[in-house]
Amino acid sequence: MVTVAKDGSFQGVLRPDRVPAQQIACMFAGTTELASAASGYVVPTNLVAGIDFTETAVNNPPSAVVLGAGFAVTDTVFNQGAAASGISTTRYYFSTDTLKSATDKLLTGNRAVPALASGATSAGTVTVKVPAGIVPGAYYLLACADDTKVVAESNGANNCRPSKTVVKVSAADLVETAVSDPPASALKGSSFSVKDNVQNIGNAAVALSATRYYLSLDTLRNGGDILLTGGRSVPALNPGISSTGATSVTVPTTTVAGSYYLLACADDKGVVVESNETNNCKASLTKVQVP
Repeated sequence: MVTVAKDGSFQGVLRPDRVPAQQIACMFAGTTELASAASGYVVPTNLVAGIDFTETAVNNPPSAVVLGAGFAVTDTVFNQGAAASGISTTRYYFSTDTLKSATDKLLTGNRAVPALASGATSAGTVTVKVPAGIVPGAYYLLACADDTKVVAESNGANNCRPSKTVVKVSAADLVETAVSDPPASALKGSSFSVKDNVQNIGNAAVALSATRYYLSLDTLRNGGDILLTGGRSVPALNPGISSTGATSVTVPTTTVAGSYYLLACADDKGVVVESNETNNCKASLTKVQVP
């Protein structure tokens, strides 16, 4: 029995006493659907050709989240195409609007979606994390079906669905605002005192971190810099709060003779997820000569 609506959509019921328990291709008004007749089965309406994923639901994110934190996402993927699909992957983004674009921020975490018959759905929950580098602000949550593009779809432009509400992302950002100048000269294996100031210029509180110190041929931190023995523990800092402290550092005995700047680098062990990971170091104004 087939019932046709005014918009051209239809609904059919396959009776198990008249139709074998196997997949049957039903064609009507230009649409195709594969259905199972193991029992009375209602054929979904308005199907399209091929495979076509859409996200029919995604939960709203929390009202606020800190960079590096995680939260649960529940979404539903629907195959509104006439053909069965293989397995796929749903991924999630933060977006400043409700449309997916190249500037959206991919969240850490994804959901494996099983193969879906025509008209079938897959709902699931996964925990996602907000990665470093996202600028603090307000974002919609996007759920995007088959985001790795492994399934050939008849329409790949309708795979994402936005949340109805936004999440406010906050983040810490540690910077060195001051570092003392080193002595004019220092022998290999000798020690000297360093004083520096770390400030949290972000809009989220930060936990305990560590500042370490380097000798550098220039004023920028790079792989060739020489790590000094000794560091400073920096306490938890609320937004806008600073920590000033002094410690003793030692020049390694393997240091090559030369003239070096002193670098102080906040959160040098990388335990804090920050909105900007490239502004943690500050160089001294003067150099130290290591003979």
